[in-house]
Amino acid sequence: MNIDILRIIALLDIILIHTLKSQNNFDILNFMFTFVSIGINLFIMISGYLLLDKEENIWVFYKKRFFSIIPLFVMWSIIYIIYYKENPLYVIAGYRYAAGHLWYVPMITGLYIITPWLRKVLKYCEKETRMVILMWFIINILNPALIFFKLPFLNLSAFPITGFLGYYLLGYYIRKYKDKIHVNYYKVLYIVGFIFTFTVSWYFMKIIGKKNVFFYDKNSISVFFMSVSFFVIIIKMNFTYIKGRTATIIKFLSGHSYFVYLAHLLFYETGMLITKNFYLVTLLCIGASYFMAYIYGEAEKKVGKIFRNRRIQNK
Repeated sequence: MNIDILRIIALLDIILIHTLKSQNNFDILNFMFTFVSIGINLFIMISGYLLLDKEENIWVFYKKRFFSIIPLFVMWSIIYIIYYKENPLYVIAGYRYAAGHLWYVPMITGLYIITPWLRKVLKYCEKETRMVILMWFIINILNPALIFFKLPFLNLSAFPITGFLGYYLLGYYIRKYKDKIHVNYYKVLYIVGFIFTFTVSWYFMKIIGKKNVFFYDKNSISVFFMSVSFFVIIIKMNFTYIKGRTATIIKFLSGHSYFVYLAHLLFYETGMLITKNFYLVTLLCIGASYFMAYIYGEAEKKVGKIFRNRRIQNK
């Protein structure tokens, strides 16, 4: 249940990153952007949490992962190529994505490809991997902040461990050591990170007069601490009281999160043609995306049932 709730929050964060473009009040915008900036990081840590502590056949793993993400990715790429009137050859050649948010799928696919190797590394070299995470933090999280504030930094720009690998590995470590984690420290860390991000962004806009999105970035130092802290806080919460219909709804919302992630930009842009009101656009985007996900899920079940019945008849 904890992971389902985290997945729903991560998805809503990402949707709000797009729909907040229709919000004109900077104070509301700043507060909300500070909160939703952790969405992608949560998704990646969820994957690390669920996948890196497992043992399974490499081909079974690849089959499950790729069949769950690639067909929908291709389908929605075609839809966005048609919608945006993109040149399909540019998309196929890799020069651009059919829609901006689709970058996530090749990125997570890359992490899936190296997952069997990472499992072996973590099994036999867990302590050494902590040093890799430390170096990733210095290069990917700390150095940009030092450069931003014009402070001395380590010039290791060619260091190969960059990108989202650190968040993926952190998901594993949180799962492994969650029983030893004192959640109160992370609550304080999250609040400090939130206040820092909100205040610095407010300062640049209100005092200096320049909008600065650096501290909303998924790899900014404050968003890093917010991401890890928020993940730990939700993981440590007790949701056993959630049962019955509420639990079913949460499972539905979580189970269709990937489809909704792919679909939401289309419904956001369609909603913007109807109204510029942030709240209405957001509700329309979320509601329409989940409705489409439900229709797709029901159609998939019926098609699957037809094929299963045909197999039985042919035996």
